[in-house]
Amino acid sequence: MTDRSARTRRGLLRGVGTLALVGLAGCSEDDEDDPTETPADDAEPPADDTDADEGEAEGDEDEDDGSEDGGEGTGEAWPMFRYDAANTGVGDGSGPTGEGSDLWTVETGGSVYGSPTIVDGVVFVGSYDESLYAIGVEEGDVLWELDLGGDVFSSPAVLDGFAYVGSFDGNLYVVDVEAGEIESQRSLGDAVGASPTISEGTIYVGTDSGEVHALGANEWTAETDGPVVATPAVADGRVFVGSFGGILSAHDAETGEVEWALDDGSTFEATPTVSDGVVYAGTEDGRFYALAADDGDLVWGVEGGDWTASGAAAFDGVVYAGNANGALAAFDATDGSEVWTVDTGGAVWSSPTVADGVVYVANREGAVLGYDAGDGEEVYGTGIGEVVFSSPTPVGGRLYVGTADGAIHALE
Repeated sequence: MTDRSARTRRGLLRGVGTLALVGLAGCSEDDEDDPTETPADDAEPPADDTDADEGEAEGDEDEDDGSEDGGEGTGEAWPMFRYDAANTGVGDGSGPTGEGSDLWTVETGGSVYGSPTIVDGVVFVGSYDESLYAIGVEEGDVLWELDLGGDVFSSPAVLDGFAYVGSFDGNLYVVDVEAGEIESQRSLGDAVGASPTISEGTIYVGTDSGEVHALGANEWTAETDGPVVATPAVADGRVFVGSFGGILSAHDAETGEVEWALDDGSTFEATPTVSDGVVYAGTEDGRFYALAADDGDLVWGVEGGDWTASGAAAFDGVVYAGNANGALAAFDATDGSEVWTVDTGGAVWSSPTVADGVVYVANREGAVLGYDAGDGEEVYGTGIGEVVFSSPTPVGGRLYVGTADGAIHALE
């Protein structure tokens, strides 16, 4: 990265003047691709774009996104981590309200940190038993279990009959979801913990070696200053990547060239979110940024919270983010002013999701909660095992989430 493209946090804060210390701070309630590795069997990456229409990300329901059934008769799906390539975390389906209950539970041989993906009535999720699972949404029957050679932190992206998922063995796998068999695999040189993002025929994914790869219609590799566990966000021809080296960078989607970079000096473990031309991302040191997507200039910021490993959700002009201090905060997207903040009762590392006007979140104490997106009133609640990074997936009036004790839950 050049000196011209890197911006320091202190420089940004000086440029904006007084920062709005609200929300998280105020919550007292508690370049070349590897030529030696190519996909097996000449399998091609997806050719279709899975980006959600901007109107859909903001709650419009005028047009179906073409997703397959995620539950019986619902026509709903959640095709990748954070739902769409911009990582908005907003689906077009629904989740439960009222007092929650466990519909079914499937135990795995290891912790489930990834978030369930749901397409065509099947739940796809990885586990720290080195396996990817396919589970029927209705009864919780395991349709198949596939060994991927290493623990699976990555959440799969599913498109046109194939699941794309990373493994700690250093491979990105392409899995035939009907047969439950590996179609091809691509070595990326180091553990792949980040979830893949698919946009306009290209897969974008990061690795623990600090590289971001574009595979498919666009082919490139870009280096960052630290491991990339955060899932890339793709919007308006740019790829946004956070790293453990404290860098949030914007890359040209076709070439991988760095257009701008923010050097925070902390850790960007949370996935960046893009909505209406603004990038939202939090850091290990508790800062939360809203940056102009085109040039990285600071729109607004909040600091003074705790570790933010939770990716934001952006819905209807409001941005929702969790925090290790137990807060779920809603910020006005235009100026960062606090809309509402609630105490969930436990550290929030998983990312909130939104469906049908309800914000769902899980915490490390095992609470899975739903709040009215407008006023923060609690409208859903239940308890399961410890939830670390798995985000609740709302589809067909239910929630699906994984737990550190090695289970996948379907909640009503």
